[in-house]
Amino acid sequence: MFPREKKMTKILIFLIGLLIPASQPCLSVKRSDLLTLLRGETGIQCLQSLPALEPKLKFANFFLRSAVISSILPLIPEVTPLLPHLDYLLGTEKPTTYLILLQNNHEMRANGGFFGSYAVVTLDKGQAAFRFQDIYVPDGALVGHVDPPAPIQTAFKQGWFRLRDADWEPDWPTTAKTIRWFFEKGKEINPDVLVTLNLTTIEKIMRLIGEIDVPEYGFKLTAQNLYSLLQNEAEIDFFPGSTQKKDALTAVGAALTKKLSFLKPDQYLQISHLLLGELNHTNLLVNSLNPVVQAALEEKNWAGQLSFTPARCVKDHTWQVCDTVLLIEANLGANKANCCVDRKTVHTITKSNTDISHLINLTFTNNSPLENPLPPRFYGGNYISYLRYYLPENARNIRLTAQPTLPKTLSQYPTPFDGLAQKNFDRRFAYGLTEIGFFHLTAAGTKSAVQLSYDLPMDEVPPGTVAGTPDSSQVEPTYQLNLLKQNGLESSPQEINLFGNPISTDLTTDFSITNPFSATN
Repeated sequence: MFPREKKMTKILIFLIGLLIPASQPCLSVKRSDLLTLLRGETGIQCLQSLPALEPKLKFANFFLRSAVISSILPLIPEVTPLLPHLDYLLGTEKPTTYLILLQNNHEMRANGGFFGSYAVVTLDKGQAAFRFQDIYVPDGALVGHVDPPAPIQTAFKQGWFRLRDADWEPDWPTTAKTIRWFFEKGKEINPDVLVTLNLTTIEKIMRLIGEIDVPEYGFKLTAQNLYSLLQNEAEIDFFPGSTQKKDALTAVGAALTKKLSFLKPDQYLQISHLLLGELNHTNLLVNSLNPVVQAALEEKNWAGQLSFTPARCVKDHTWQVCDTVLLIEANLGANKANCCVDRKTVHTITKSNTDISHLINLTFTNNSPLENPLPPRFYGGNYISYLRYYLPENARNIRLTAQPTLPKTLSQYPTPFDGLAQKNFDRRFAYGLTEIGFFHLTAAGTKSAVQLSYDLPMDEVPPGTVAGTPDSSQVEPTYQLNLLKQNGLESSPQEINLFGNPISTDLTTDFSITNPFSATN
């Protein structure tokens, strides 16, 4: 911070303390020890006073132009819904447990990457205790048998459903309930708060804080080498019962905690903004056992819920043809092929007198140089994926074709849908949508393609229409397209030809557009 900036900020703090009594708890927290905010009644009072201070801070900052205050202001409305629950979240009245799933999104599952490890954090009056564990430890403690979803059985042929594969449903609250059940049966805690944390999010944090010295292993961890070093420690010379993955994560966690304790205030703010962005883009998901907190998380769309209903397409007493598309990818190839996979989707949407027709062309490019993992140099390979499309419940004339590319070095793999050797795809109704599921393969160094089309009727009012809504004989409806993003997938480029109008989005968050049928170029 520049000298003038420091001086102006001190003036601002003095004025706030003089004129606004509610600010006193914040001013008693030492600037050099921001972690004090997590300790005791004073810190909580400070955080809870922020909404009342917000308009006054905006007014003062209009004149002072403080970079620090300007950085804090956007955070206040975002965290306000959770401020009444700080005692619960910070463990000030009784300990609060967090279980953080450490996901490797080079191996995609329904809500982010495959979680091979996890961290348990216990907050007790602001003091934090950490421990790390390999997911195979609670998995090994499971007693009894649970039938797996059919695609998991087809891919792995093991006959049982396990914790490590429990991230299956695209609705995070549903999946979180399953994961919690497995943890309890595996003699692990059922945490107050369950959190997902992807490898890419950790790499983003590392870019902000710089390299970390891990003396136990004699290396310096950076955003660039984080994946390769941890993957090598987890996989090379691993044997059943080995603690090497847990030991490596514990050493890295201790080094990271030490590094965080020495950060500057502006770095804390940068990390706060980064994590807020990950929450808002559903790359970081949170699930709480506290129903009030869970409701607040869902209201902020931080809970990863798939809550679409047809009623969302009724607005101002006019109804819309509501078209929703969600693609869920699950890597069931037991490798890290998502390291090297690019995807592109092209939508072509046309209309007739009676129907909306939607054609989806999906292309995968697998840039993996090898078909199979070759540790420690490479962990990717063939992309053996189970794809699920979620479409409107009233979609009809659903047609699916595909051009998978087959591995040359594997003797066994799930038969992909191609309309020839494999003619059938899975179909069910879930979450108020139609689910279309099938295996699709993209061999290393190749491109593959999927084409999906369907029609939506224009002559019927969609389910969920409210009383008093004009029917189709009175008002010509409009068309609403909703492209939903898979939780934990950073982006998925989409090109849309909507009645002849070109639109594009990287789909880093849910995308929605409404267009009248009369629209032309």
